[in-house]
Amino acid sequence: MELLIFNRDGLPGGYRRGDVVLVMPDGYPWADDERDPQKFRIIKVPGEPPENYRDELLREHRARLINPGTPLGRREWFMPDLNGNATLSKPVFLAAIRSREGRLPPGAV
Repeated sequence: MELLIFNRDGLPGGYRRGDVVLVMPDGYPWADDERDPQKFRIIKVPGEPPENYRDELLREHRARLINPGTPLGRREWFMPDLNGNATLSKPVFLAAIRSREGRLPPGAV
């Protein structure tokens, strides 16, 4: 699994530094813009199926697709304290991702 993480401060009501933007399978062909380290970070968790995480990590985005007028605001799930792109083991990933609502990450026991 690979996660695209926003890496700059955005406009009010939009993405903020550390917000999870996309969850894709291993080896996803990221566009040049997505690989720009001033805009995004790519966090890799090899071997983890994105389906186990995508619904929860992108819950707010799905809600906005259903109700297009709803402002996105800050994402619930974010990755603080990581600099640059990284490859993480599942335990390190689960320890690094945070919920603004205090919930455990998907896949945590």
